[in-house]
Amino acid sequence: MSLFFFSFLVGVIVGILSAMFLKKLKFIKLNRVQETSIVIFFAFISYTLAEEMGLSPIISLLFTGITMSSYTFYNLSFQARDESSVVSRMMSNIAEAFVFTYLGLTMIKSMTSSLSVSFIIWELLFVVGGRIAAIFGLACIIKAFNIKNFKLKFSEKGIMSCAGSIRGAIAFGLAISIDTPNIQNKQILINSTLILVFFTTIIFGALMPFLIKFFKSFDDKTEELDLHKPEHHAETNAEEELFTYMHPNFIKE
Repeated sequence: MSLFFFSFLVGVIVGILSAMFLKKLKFIKLNRVQETSIVIFFAFISYTLAEEMGLSPIISLLFTGITMSSYTFYNLSFQARDESSVVSRMMSNIAEAFVFTYLGLTMIKSMTSSLSVSFIIWELLFVVGGRIAAIFGLACIIKAFNIKNFKLKFSEKGIMSCAGSIRGAIAFGLAISIDTPNIQNKQILINSTLILVFFTTIIFGALMPFLIKFFKSFDDKTEELDLHKPEHHAETNAEEELFTYMHPNFIKE
């Protein structure tokens, strides 16, 4: 809990500092390249600062991004908003391709060493079961508090449970970082996590279109019919005209 709290604190503070920094520098008339560079620079500060303090850089960077999207984004020029979104997506795609290439090469090299089928099965059960319990459990808790603005359909909870069960590079990185005196146990842990990453990515990723259709079959059809009303389309078209001024998270692709 302390690791999470202090990592969260570092991320939020760095995110707020980035917003204040860009706000105070508006009089300098920065160009969009400089503004985008400042955003990336502060994200790098958040990661390295948490790393040097012995905290979780992933958690810190996550909350820096959330804070930036809520505050820093609106202190950027309209051109820099689009540029920062494009640059972030480009860098994430390159990093993702590199990571999965690295994982693939590592898996080929590790297949000749120790494996535990039972440990892989237990890992899969805990990952999927834990995600389902987290999504449906938290939804029930929030519903018990009678929060009116919170509406989550069964299909959305089911899709999040399956999509959230996909493991990636973070799981592999955590497996490597665990210190165990027994070398064979460490190798079993790494290899089992690698197989879990590829299994969940390929299986859940490939079956996601079918899982979406399956979960949506349990939804109330009246809610979907409301989306096809003429006034809804009028509102949508009016919103799309202002896409340049909107947050990239709300832009429909």
